[in-house]
Amino acid sequence: PLFTVSDPRHFSWLSSMVSISTILFQRTRAVGHLDTAIDAINEFLLLCPPPQYVRDALHDLGDCLFMRFETQMQRKDLDDSIKNFRESLSLHVVGEPGSFMTKNSLSTSLATQFSYYGDIAALDEAIELQRDAVSTATGDQRPAILHNLASTLSKKWRFSGDVRYLDETIHTYQEAMRYQVPGPAYAYTLSGYALSLCKKFDVTRDVQLLEDAIRHLQTALRFTPEGSTRSEVLRNLADAHQAK
Repeated sequence: PLFTVSDPRHFSWLSSMVSISTILFQRTRAVGHLDTAIDAINEFLLLCPPPQYVRDALHDLGDCLFMRFETQMQRKDLDDSIKNFRESLSLHVVGEPGSFMTKNSLSTSLATQFSYYGDIAALDEAIELQRDAVSTATGDQRPAILHNLASTLSKKWRFSGDVRYLDETIHTYQEAMRYQVPGPAYAYTLSGYALSLCKKFDVTRDVQLLEDAIRHLQTALRFTPEGSTRSEVLRNLADAHQAK
C-alpha cells in the first residue's frame, strides 16, 4: 500500500485482504490463502503500527492461525493463536465492550487445547473467559457466545462427572435460545440442549427429560438444512427413541 503504517487506510487494506483470504480459504480449503493472510499480518506488525491497530491485527492473526491448526493439526499454530489472542486482549481497556469477542476467540482456542491435549487448566480458563464474555456481549452476539459456553461446560461435565456443570450447561442452552429465532442457528442450539437433557436422563432416569429431548430434536430437525448436521440430528433422535 502507498500510505504510512499509522494511516487508517493501511489497516483497512490489511483487514480487507485478510477477509478476502479467509473467505477464499473457507470456499476452497486451500491453506495457501491463510498463509498469505498470516504473512501479511506479521509484516504489518513488524512496522510497529499504533496500539489500536496492533490489537486488532493480533486478533486477526489468532483467527487465521486457529483455522490453520484445524486444517493441518500443527500444535504450534494452536499455541501461537492462544498467544496472539492473549496479547490482543491485553491491549483492550478493562470492561471495553469489544473485548468480549477476543475473550470468546481465546476461550475457543483454549477449549480446543483441552480437547486435543487434555489441558484441564486451559478448559477452566476457557469457561471463565466465556462467562466474562457473556456478561458484556451485545444482543446479536450473545447467543453464539452462550452456545460456546454451554459446549465448554459440557466438556467440563464429561471430564469431571460433576452434575453441577451439566445443570449449568442446560441452563446456558436455555438462555441462548431466548435470544434466537427459528432457523439453523436456533436448531443447532436446540440440538445441544436436547443432548444435554439426554445426558441428564442418564443420571436421573427421569423419563420426562427423555421425552422433552425427543420433542426438541424433532423441532430442531424442522429447521436443520440438508447435510451432515441434519444426519447428526437424525442419529441423535434415533438414539433417544432407543433409550426410551
